[in-house]
Amino acid sequence: METETSRTILIGLAGFGYMGQQRLRALNSIIEEDKKRMEVVGIFDPSYPNVDSNKEFRNVKFLTSFEELLTKKPNWIIIATPHNVALPLCKKALSKDIKVFMEKPLGRNYDEACNLISAQKYDNQLWVGFNYRFFDGIGELIKDIKSNLFGSLISINITMGHGGEPGYENSWKVGSIESGGGVLINEGIHLLDLCLILAGKDVKVESGLSYSGFWGTGFDEECHIMLRSETVPLINLQISIVKWRSTFRIEVYGKEG
Repeated sequence: METETSRTILIGLAGFGYMGQQRLRALNSIIEEDKKRMEVVGIFDPSYPNVDSNKEFRNVKFLTSFEELLTKKPNWIIIATPHNVALPLCKKALSKDIKVFMEKPLGRNYDEACNLISAQKYDNQLWVGFNYRFFDGIGELIKDIKSNLFGSLISINITMGHGGEPGYENSWKVGSIESGGGVLINEGIHLLDLCLILAGKDVKVESGLSYSGFWGTGFDEECHIMLRSETVPLINLQISIVKWRSTFRIEVYGKEG
């Protein structure tokens, strides 16, 4: 019986912005360094400009449509597009029995998330890019909590701030239609994922405040959320795109450390 370890795995990419390019670099590294049997069969991104001038991607097969990418019969498709575009592309790929890795947040709202999950034709067909849990430091923290290194937990505090840049007000990331909402659903979804791992799946929201007064798009630019679970009485999340200096910090306090 043929398996993914006994044949060449064919991979396609939809979306070639920052994350799409990062995924391609990671794939190339795996292919070259680990000698994995994988091939990138094509990339579709209608807005990627002047491919020929970028030496790094000169040998990449850029395609004219998502349908053309589907004709390459990839085993996997990586979807790294704005959130409003990701939903229909993901559903098309799932309907063709293709495994899909899509960037977070798995839909712009609860209904879209349920729609995507129900579109799977078999278990584990759809995977989501919650990559923070795989960072080395966070992996060690998860091990420490599971081994009860800190004793009974008192609080978890997580702060994440993305640095701003000129022209950010024109980015899809601050558009409610493209991104699906404010900073909590876009950047902050990573922190909610970590909360479920660090504090348990019974996490509940106690209160929250948001600020949206800088970019003028009506988009929540900073939010502070208080949560709790059975094992962690105090969880404090701060997520911002107006801190101006990129920030990421996790503090965990317990009765023993």
